Amino acid sequence: TEVQIKLLDLQTLANFVGRLPLPADQLRLLEDFAPRGQLKDFSAQWQGTYPEIVSYKLKGDFLKLSMNAQAARSARAATAKVPARAAVPAIPGFENLSGRIDANNQGGSFVLASDQIKFALPPATFADPEIAFDTLNMDAQWAFQKNDQLLLTVKNLNFAKQGLTASLSGTHLLPLNKQAGHGLGTIDVTGSVSGLELNQIGNYLPMAMNADFRNWLSHALIAGTLRDGSIKLKGDLAHFPFHTSKSGEKPKGEFTFGGKIDDGGLNYAPDLFAKDGKSPMWPLLEKVKGTIQFDRTRMEIKGESGKTNGVDVSNVKAVIPDLLADDPMLEIDGNAAGTMQNLVKYTVDSPVATWIDHFTDETKATGNGTLGLKLQLPLNRLIDAKVQGVLKFANNNVTLQNVIPMMSGTTGQLEFNEKGLTLNGIKSTFLGGPLTVGGGTQKDGNILIKADGTMTAAGLRKNYPSPAMQKLIDKITGSTRFGATIAVKSKHADVVVESNLRGLGLDFPAPLNKAAKDAMPLKFE
Repeated sequence: TEVQIKLLDLQTLANFVGRLPLPADQLRLLEDFAPRGQLKDFSAQWQGTYPEIVSYKLKGDFLKLSMNAQAARSARAATAKVPARAAVPAIPGFENLSGRIDANNQGGSFVLASDQIKFALPPATFADPEIAFDTLNMDAQWAFQKNDQLLLTVKNLNFAKQGLTASLSGTHLLPLNKQAGHGLGTIDVTGSVSGLELNQIGNYLPMAMNADFRNWLSHALIAGTLRDGSIKLKGDLAHFPFHTSKSGEKPKGEFTFGGKIDDGGLNYAPDLFAKDGKSPMWPLLEKVKGTIQFDRTRMEIKGESGKTNGVDVSNVKAVIPDLLADDPMLEIDGNAAGTMQNLVKYTVDSPVATWIDHFTDETKATGNGTLGLKLQLPLNRLIDAKVQGVLKFANNNVTLQNVIPMMSGTTGQLEFNEKGLTLNGIKSTFLGGPLTVGGGTQKDGNILIKADGTMTAAGLRKNYPSPAMQKLIDKITGSTRFGATIAVKSKHADVVVESNLRGLGLDFPAPLNKAAKDAMPLKFE
């Protein structure tokens, strides 16, 4: 059978022919393909009766062509009982496709130049099997190979989709009959990508990918645009993303994908929430400017700059060495700088608060500081997270807790991990004299802090400005050393201050009067 067409509207023809008393096989062909669009300067030749086509030739232009999806059919030799059948590649459903085709039962080529088109892929391919493009241009050819395989060679494929642009080239060897473990075939593709919204990456991950891997990526990358990206994919797709489970094991393929990030965002634990049931368990990493790179199952995000919990971060690295490991680990390493109050707030708004028994819930601080943070987050058991943090003071005025007077010009650092906190090298000015503070979380989980310092009459006068206190302090002269112990348990602080008051003159009625050289033991609880 041979057909020559100068210009033909397929849907008009299908509607007309469908009413004619045609053989069942021809009516079935129209029903299966449901063609719409136009053919121009088109010729078609075939031998056999649909769907048992022995050979075929197609050549010509198509405009805004739409057809239903067609399953692949392998070639079949003739026998005494059944006729021969030519191989036919799988064809996805599509709408609004324009281009040119030159095909026969040995292979063929096609060129696409289409706008506003849609493809309907098999449901198991992507989360959303319907994919739409603003533009699609493609130059490709295919050839049937031995062992019921089809080799697709893409000279160039480029498309645009809502700000996303990509250009790809390479080959894909597909089995016409699905084989156990090899249904997706072998691929060798390279390309460039730009404009990918990272919070939409789940739409482009194949459903055949590990479900936990796909779920975490789909929800953890909450913002950002990829630009100047590249992709390389090579190997049997049955093994994608070419995970290796043993040290020294040779991977069965290559997969790299990455590029630069603008305005990126990362939620370390997208399935877990704070006590309010809405806020993320860990403060988000936001406004990231840097890079993202996947190398098989390794993910690495490098942030030159960004923000978390209202403070600037720099040199941040987020790495998952193996997304398909039995116990995948997210490793975060970075530095934050900003107002000390916002840095303190990070310890309040994260699981760190529980680890340090909410010690910083009441902390108030002025000025700026820095926070160094290293996290190890087992993605399947975040309750076992580990952290190393260092909050560095830089001449700040700090009130650690409401029962503790303000410390001025504070230096040193508050260190914390999943087992508690340590005050290391804290020096300050307190009640007019120098103060050193140390201590931290004890083996029993409670917090014990010890302070040694000197208080002066001038310091007392400055810190207690009320008229009644000023009248009382006017009867005090000199200075004296003191020691203090602060025990914190279940957010309740017990404070003990001791001094012999030597060096302090008291001009009060007896027995509270004394010369500065004399001692008068004092213990305040």
